[in-house]
Amino acid sequence: MAFRFSNRLGRSSQQPSYSHLIAQRADPDLARAALVVRPGRRRSTILLLGALAAVLLVGIVLLVWLYTAGGRDGAAEQEVAVVTANRLNCRAQPSPGADVVYVAMRTQQLTVIGEQSAWRRVRVAGNECWVSGEFLAVTPVR
Repeated sequence: MAFRFSNRLGRSSQQPSYSHLIAQRADPDLARAALVVRPGRRRSTILLLGALAAVLLVGIVLLVWLYTAGGRDGAAEQEVAVVTANRLNCRAQPSPGADVVYVAMRTQQLTVIGEQSAWRRVRVAGNECWVSGEFLAVTPVR
């Protein structure tokens, strides 16, 4: 690592002479102001590389977040389900004993927005509810 040294007159050199360093030890007034160590461009290079690494890390985290969030929501919203039963109860929870919030009729189209085991979370007529997946024909929308 090479440092630039500056003397009291503002002159800089790559390295002070040995006799100059010995003279500084002998004269305390000269030693205080004579040498100023300046790292030069190394500090700015390190700061630049650190900033670049931080931006790269934030970009990777953002891409991972978008990929995982988009994978769950995006794939589910691109499925349309058609009711195959005569009447299909849309329930508040994914359970056969949950309250019925809507009744879908045969051939009615529902938008699938999620799933939990055999149940599908759907959006129909402004409601979000759960239906049994065995009474749906799901087709992906392209």
